[in-house]
Amino acid sequence: PEDKPFWVSLSTAFPGTIAYAALEVICLYPATSRAGLCFLALPQLQQQQPAYSRPNLLDLPACSNFKQAGQIAYCDIRQGSGETPLPGDLIEVDYTARAIATGKVYDGSKSFRFTVGNEEIIPGWELGIVGDKDVPAIKEGGLRTLLIPPELAYGKRGDGCLFGLDDSCRIPPDSPVEITFKYKGLGY
Repeated sequence: PEDKPFWVSLSTAFPGTIAYAALEVICLYPATSRAGLCFLALPQLQQQQPAYSRPNLLDLPACSNFKQAGQIAYCDIRQGSGETPLPGDLIEVDYTARAIATGKVYDGSKSFRFTVGNEEIIPGWELGIVGDKDVPAIKEGGLRTLLIPPELAYGKRGDGCLFGLDDSCRIPPDSPVEITFKYKGLGY
């Protein structure tokens, strides 16, 4: 038997991100031994945009009449007329999220459910839902866009950065984010 190199290609989707990486492992094994030498090849990150994050799929309109309210700015595209959510409520929203630093949509969903006050979403979005002295709480049926500063979003670390590389980030470090969402009501 002769010495032959072989390679293995692994593709993985990183949970909660819109990126995947194909990793290659190249191993050299002498035919007379069970031990070998392996190398990990890290190719360029390949960006994917899943169907659920396409803005036209969610059909959420843009907003241009923002009101600065404390640390965030908001724009009510459509006022709701139902109940406002309270901490502990399981609610349902349709949303699209965009990193302002890149201008790219990084996330979005129809009928996304989460519990208000459980830190399941970024703090600025939570503020734009439940409100405070500067921001009114959204009402059921309302459609709102938020401009959220980095300190109430993903901060200095960003999000979805592979191996700590800033140019691979889904949301770059220190990027404000824009979230447009429709509050559909309690998610029961």
